[in-house]
Amino acid sequence: MKILINASNMHSGGGKTMLVDVLNAVKKMKHINFTVYVDERFNENNFCFDNIQFIKYKKYQRVFIIRDIQKLVEEKDLIIYFGNIPPFIRHSTKTILFQSNRLLIENYPLSKYPLKTRFRLYLEKFLVRLYINKVDEIIVQSLTMKDILKSFRINKFRGEIKVLPFKNHERLLNKASLKESESFLYVASLEPHKNHKNLLKAWKLLASESIRPKLYLTIDDDSFKNEYNFIKTYIDENKLNVVIKPRLERDALLEYFTKVSALIYPSVFESYGLPLVEAKKFNLPIIASELDYVRDLIDPNESFDPYSPRSISRSVKRFLSIKEVRKPIL
Repeated sequence: MKILINASNMHSGGGKTMLVDVLNAVKKMKHINFTVYVDERFNENNFCFDNIQFIKYKKYQRVFIIRDIQKLVEEKDLIIYFGNIPPFIRHSTKTILFQSNRLLIENYPLSKYPLKTRFRLYLEKFLVRLYINKVDEIIVQSLTMKDILKSFRINKFRGEIKVLPFKNHERLLNKASLKESESFLYVASLEPHKNHKNLLKAWKLLASESIRPKLYLTIDDDSFKNEYNFIKTYIDENKLNVVIKPRLERDALLEYFTKVSALIYPSVFESYGLPLVEAKKFNLPIIASELDYVRDLIDPNESFDPYSPRSISRSVKRFLSIKEVRKPIL
């Protein structure tokens, strides 16, 4: 038996982290041969596997992977499509789709996304609807994703939808960083649903009350350059206590989980919310949106309405044990 994994569009961010977790798990399965199709930007130099063959593809070559898989596969094999898009043909053996992109199965407004990104997402959403019947099973990582997928127009799909959250138990750092009091970390890219603007508005409200906790953001200007420039300008103009830490390597990021006072997570839309799981592993307090995707995974120490900067700022004050000053009721 062999297992073929098509992960050709996973090379960065949470998708890459989850793929690495899977690859670390299969190291123990010596009796099974794995073939993994990955993006040429995926770096597997840190992995030493006897039973895994990496086949790298350039972006424009991805369309040919399904053809190559079809040539290799036998009836007893297993195929896993790790990149959210089902194949356009039905294979002769069991085929699983790992669906981790909520944007492809929900009618979330895309008007704030760049035109090129919108076109890609609309196309991918169309492909999911068109070819979902080509797989036998779908794996998601939260009950919220399962509920959304069931309501998605997949009347052609008769297979099982399984909820299978996972996270590799990485080593804790040997030496914890010195704790910074009144410091917060938000691990997120710059997609509009990550809600950075409301978070910064909350930090501005706190500053207006002379409350100035430190906030670390892991954003960079690799994509969504306009949003990045807006955030940089907003921080400078309002003299906010916000520090941008772009392109953190994995160990450097994990070090921040031991350094800050809490993880803050104002995203309005997630399929999983991997930083929530990681913060929980490090016993780091969590302040997060009062939304289903959060409660699927953890119970936050404080929660807020992510659409309200005032609500976000109040949750930070509660966490810092700062009493809310209210107008008297006359």
